Amino acid sequence: MIAEVIAADSKGFIAEICTEEPPNFGTWVAVKRSDDLTLYGIIVHIEITHDSGRQPMALGKSREELLTEMPHVLTLIRTLIHVKVAAYRDGSGKLHQLLPPKPAALHDQVAQVEDDFIQELNVPYDFLRNLVSASEYAVDDLLVCIFRQINNAYLSDSERTKALTGAGRTLSRLFGDDHERLQSVLRRV
Repeated sequence: MIAEVIAADSKGFIAEICTEEPPNFGTWVAVKRSDDLTLYGIIVHIEITHDSGRQPMALGKSREELLTEMPHVLTLIRTLIHVKVAAYRDGSGKLHQLLPPKPAALHDQVAQVEDDFIQELNVPYDFLRNLVSASEYAVDDLLVCIFRQINNAYLSDSERTKALTGAGRTLSRLFGDDHERLQSVLRRV
C-alpha cells in the first residue's frame, strides 16, 4: 500500500500517501474495492500540504536540522495524490477502459500497478478519451508519461512498436486537426 483514499467521486479520488516518498506524476495505481471491483487510475496531481491551523513559514533550516531540532514540524506535512480513474476490472476479471459503476470507498488502500497491467491497456486505448477531454490537469504531460510507460512495459521491439503505434493512432484521432499538439506529445516521448 502506498496511500489511503480520503475523498472520491465517480471520476477519481484523492489519497494520502502513507510512504516516505510519493510515486511520480503519471504513475498508474489501483484500488481494490470490497465488492470485487478494482479501479485503475493515473496520478494527475501531487500536492504537499500542511496539517495545521497555521500557515507554514520558512524556518531557515535544512531538512536534517528540522529532523533533529523540530521533528514535530515534519509530522504535520501531508502528501496527497489526485488520481483520475481510467479503467476498472469487474468481478469476473474483465478489464473495462471506462469509468467504473462506483467510486473508490473512503479508506480503501491504493497500490502501484505492475507493467503487465499496462500491457493490458491496448487497442483501442479508449481510456485516452477521458484523459484528453479533461482540463483540470496537465493533459499533454500526462500523455507523455503514459506513452513512456507503454514504451517501457514491453521487452520486444515489435510489441513495443505495435503498442505505441496503436496508442499514437488513437491519440491522433482524439486530437483531430491539432497536429502540432500531437507532435509535441510524441516528440517528448
